[in-house]
Amino acid sequence: MHDGDLLLPLIREWDTELASADPLRFPGYAGALAVTPGESVRTGLAESGGTQVVLIQSDFDIFGGTMGAVAGEKIVRSFRRATDRRLPVIAVTQTGGARMQEGMAALIQMPRTAAAADEHARSGLLSAIVYRSPTTGGVYASWASLLDLRAAEPHATLGFAGPRVVRQVTGEAPPAWSHTAESAYAAGLVDALVERSDQVAWVNAVLGSADWPLADGAPGDAERAGLDRLSDDVAAAPAEEPPGSPRQPRPPRPTRRTRRCRPSGRRAAGPGPRAWSGPRLYARPGSN
Repeated sequence: MHDGDLLLPLIREWDTELASADPLRFPGYAGALAVTPGESVRTGLAESGGTQVVLIQSDFDIFGGTMGAVAGEKIVRSFRRATDRRLPVIAVTQTGGARMQEGMAALIQMPRTAAAADEHARSGLLSAIVYRSPTTGGVYASWASLLDLRAAEPHATLGFAGPRVVRQVTGEAPPAWSHTAESAYAAGLVDALVERSDQVAWVNAVLGSADWPLADGAPGDAERAGLDRLSDDVAAAPAEEPPGSPRQPRPPRPTRRTRRCRPSGRRAAGPGPRAWSGPRLYARPGSN
């Protein structure tokens, strides 16, 4: 990833000395590492709208932006530094998930990064993320879904297992609108759909240094399309059978539209934790 591809220019880049290894001796992996420049995530200190932030950005050109042991370590260190320095975190993801060539060493980065993101949030600090296409797998299923505010590029592919994997596992192609930024926005999993050219402005608005237009109360075209499709599927679901009636085969029921419970964005006064604490993701030392 060239510096010009970063969402924000880095004032200081961190952990460039870390390099991926081949712990499983996965066929062909060591050779691929030898000719790959850099790692699949870049982290460091940046500035947006006059506010210092910690930037975490995936590099899809490096193993599809996947998270191996080194990428996970860089993300964990970034959240911890942000917590120590009391800085907001801005992230940009474009990734296929955990790196299969590193097996469990990659999968264990999911709870590690989630715990680091949770600790940053419990310190009353702000975080925001921009999902680019694709954002899937173990990254989406861990720390990338825990940040306070989330924007996505229109038409981006989002989800744990992508449409191709769903088709291979189930033998059926998912609906065309599933796994899209628009359907995630309609379901309340994403807060805004933002074109790449407007993403810096959105980040500045998140940080309070710029304004961002609020919705006018009526859903936009993208949201309306997603809501209409979801509503049609819910309406098409068969009615519940009365007690004692013979069970009849029925198609899989669609997921109901629900909006996630989120913190209101209000922080407790002072450096203490924010008022909304949420569920613990891990036990603290000495806790029961």
